[in-house]
Amino acid sequence: LVHTAPGHGQDDYQTGLKYDLPPFSPVDAAGKFTAEAGSDLEGLPVLTKGSEEITERLGDKVLLSEPYEHRYPYDWRTKKPVLMRATDQWFASVDSFREDALRAINEVTWTPSVGKNRISAMTELRGDWCISRQRSWGVP
Repeated sequence: LVHTAPGHGQDDYQTGLKYDLPPFSPVDAAGKFTAEAGSDLEGLPVLTKGSEEITERLGDKVLLSEPYEHRYPYDWRTKKPVLMRATDQWFASVDSFREDALRAINEVTWTPSVGKNRISAMTELRGDWCISRQRSWGVP
């Protein structure tokens, strides 16, 4: 038995698209359940008390339970796991300005010069560009 969470990660999202499952994500930016998860779960941290509460509620309906160490991405500063959440985003199609951008890159004096190669390759290969970044300033 496996579970999928289309609102939490690219692989699960793709599975959700394939089987017409909505990207449900009842988790807030602090990693706690929202009211969508149920008012009695609201505010519980997903990775600790929230998961424990759900497992307890399932009780004898669980066929097998064993420890499993998920491999989450970790924040490089806090060393805490990063939860993937599906959120609304804005995208810009780079196709409409790719050639103009590449010409502009060639008109800039780059210091160090390797920056030009990096931005050129990125611009040549980029698909749609997510312009609604949800990262904190100073995060690489």
